[in-house]
Amino acid sequence: MDSTKTPMAVVASYPNGVIYGAGVCGEAVGDKVYVTSGNSASGVGVTQSMWALFAFDSNQFDGIITPDPVSSFEFPGTATGGRKEGAASDDSGQIVGITTRRDAHDLAGTIDGKYVHVVDRIQDVIDVFDTITDEHVGTYSLRTASGSIDDIDTNGAC
Repeated sequence: MDSTKTPMAVVASYPNGVIYGAGVCGEAVGDKVYVTSGNSASGVGVTQSMWALFAFDSNQFDGIITPDPVSSFEFPGTATGGRKEGAASDDSGQIVGITTRRDAHDLAGTIDGKYVHVVDRIQDVIDVFDTITDEHVGTYSLRTASGSIDDIDTNGAC
């Protein structure tokens, strides 16, 4: 390997109006490049948390064209200031089971390339997307033994 060259190169650059600048993580899965954008928001920005997933056709990147996403998915914003109800017991309000905030922060494709699993570091869940349709197909909890969001047994992996 030539030590004067980097093994990676910038092939496209996007402004905040296309891909949000906070919490960006990405991974190639099959013929697509998936990019997350998330922001947990501090106490001063309680309604600004976000969760977004963008998919790009990797064949459209040619060094000249900056392609638009072929699909995108966002969870709705939090009109309640990030709380389901009542006061949170910390300054940010980011308490699992109390907050409605979301924060997409990292992702991984499955070994067979059929799904993308996206981490939500506020809700302690994984959201799952089909890589053919890019549709949200499920969510599982990292806090419960069963993986069910509604399970009251919180003796899970995390």
